Amino acid sequence: MTATSYTDKSVSSGLVYYYFVQTVCLDEGLEIKSAFTENSNENFGFLLSAPAEVEVDDGSSSEKVILVWSKAIGSQHKNFTYKIYVSSSQEDLYSELMSGIEGIENKNGYLEYEIDKYPYFKISTENSEGLESSQSFAASPMPAAPQNVTASKTSFMNSDLVPNSNNIYPVKITWEKPSQDEPAGYYVYRSAKTGSGFRKLNENPVTETEFIDDSSESLTKVGVPYFYKVVSINSLGQGKKGNNPQTEYDDAVLAGGDAFKNIKCLGYGALTRDQWFREYNKTCMSSQKKLTLMHKPNDTDKLGSESVEGTISGTLKYTAKIAGLGAEIKMPYTNYADFWINDNEQLGVYFCFESGSTDTTSNMSGNGKMSGTVKCSGMYPGEAYYGNLEIKSGAAGGGTYGVKTFDLEGNEILPSGTVDWLVGEEGR
Repeated sequence: MTATSYTDKSVSSGLVYYYFVQTVCLDEGLEIKSAFTENSNENFGFLLSAPAEVEVDDGSSSEKVILVWSKAIGSQHKNFTYKIYVSSSQEDLYSELMSGIEGIENKNGYLEYEIDKYPYFKISTENSEGLESSQSFAASPMPAAPQNVTASKTSFMNSDLVPNSNNIYPVKITWEKPSQDEPAGYYVYRSAKTGSGFRKLNENPVTETEFIDDSSESLTKVGVPYFYKVVSINSLGQGKKGNNPQTEYDDAVLAGGDAFKNIKCLGYGALTRDQWFREYNKTCMSSQKKLTLMHKPNDTDKLGSESVEGTISGTLKYTAKIAGLGAEIKMPYTNYADFWINDNEQLGVYFCFESGSTDTTSNMSGNGKMSGTVKCSGMYPGEAYYGNLEIKSGAAGGGTYGVKTFDLEGNEILPSGTVDWLVGEEGR
């Protein structure tokens, strides 16, 4: 080109461009190029644009709000002021309320300005030449947080719900709308931690005051209780006010006892009978490993009595004696517990074998049967029944266990049903 100006029509909004010019001439048919122009403070250009982010926070009173917005593109090069527009309806035209606003920069680099409360706001950018950008997207005051966010704990079941791939039934989360606001909907979040790692569970806002978490992905794990946060949103889908799981956790821990029972927003699904027995069996196997007599190689060496203590609480007693042409082994539990929920002592005990016994009678060949029922409390209350289990060569070798599960209030979830003797033997 031979002109001394050029209009760049290929630019995109949101970017700052730097321009360089090079002289080109022909000398006896050869194209000779000069060096590029030197960098300066004037060789940049950008489209005048509205703030890309706008939100409305609470103000100093119920009649005030604080507008928060991102600086317009090019603010590092030019001084801008901003215009504020308001409307009583999302669809109506927005009228100019104030101009020449500079805002106060907060610690995050955004601009803030306190103003009278209106239903809807937009902001535009104005440069020193009086040129104005288009208006930003709309922003509206955010509704207050929902109240009484409560997640079910191994209790919510009905015939329409099925367990996920980890043998866990869904969790039901319920809440009440904030008393002073009418949210357009809610987003539900879940995390294994109180203050971070929250993942949004619903792509579209929930308009009711309940949600079923039936996630099947590996994030939903057996033995891991989850904290649920519910955030209210306005008609524009904006919102960040929700219940505070950290506060609930701190209050429950301070009160003492099994904290997980007192944290409303903490929830986890009931287990299938098979999975319940697998989790129960972890404490059973852990307790038996502490015994010495039952692991002796010779049968006569197994005779006698001993008692071991749970890592957390309680005892397991072992007594083996000759009975007829065989042996009789009694193994009663009393408030025995080895593990904390999710390895967190502050949450409480995972499985506590409150009472019951796993008893065995066998002949000289080590074949026989078992009896007894163990009653459990903790994260997954229930009962394990041994009366239908066969013993072959001194170990479980056929038959079934019986399993019945309860919620934390003692209500029956799954009635007594059978579990194959191989369940819990996986990986051994």
